[in-house]
Amino acid sequence: MNIWRISGNSNYKSCILIDNNDKQIYDSAFYFKEKQEDLSFKRKIKFIDIDCSFADISNYFGTSGTFVINDKTKKIFETHFNYIQFFPLICYQYPEKTFWLLNVYNYHDVLDISHCKYDTILNRKGNRVITHIDSYAFKNEVLNLDIFKIILNGKKYTIDLFVTDTFKDIMEQNDITGLNLKKVYEL
Repeated sequence: MNIWRISGNSNYKSCILIDNNDKQIYDSAFYFKEKQEDLSFKRKIKFIDIDCSFADISNYFGTSGTFVINDKTKKIFETHFNYIQFFPLICYQYPEKTFWLLNVYNYHDVLDISHCKYDTILNRKGNRVITHIDSYAFKNEVLNLDIFKIILNGKKYTIDLFVTDTFKDIMEQNDITGLNLKKVYEL
């Protein structure tokens, strides 16, 4: 079994989160740590890379660890995966299309730190914390997961989104475009 990290795909349109003045803004990482109860807030997005085509999964430059999906992909996620939710998006450029922002709130302490290669710094409290992982290693508990985020330094880490071969196979079987996976570990 392989563990994959989802990364950006520059072959398709990407989108940014915008305010009412059409200026790029960023989401708070807090919105992507827990299941959100209030889904009434609709984020506004704007697609860039106009010359590129649409994908089923699009890059989202509003925060890391998430992406934008279409209705087809949303249906597949709802059918196969748990601990996810979808935030509705507004896109004035393409009012005929429906887009969703994915929130994966499935966090697990599955890193095998003793076998990872990483960089550390001393934080303000004088504790050594991991800042960047160069080489991942995972505990066997990851075999029970399909799509997840990790706990790092004792906190929910929103930056990276990981998937297993099961997730990859489902996406390929459904011809989902725009997914870019980087293999980071093999069990």
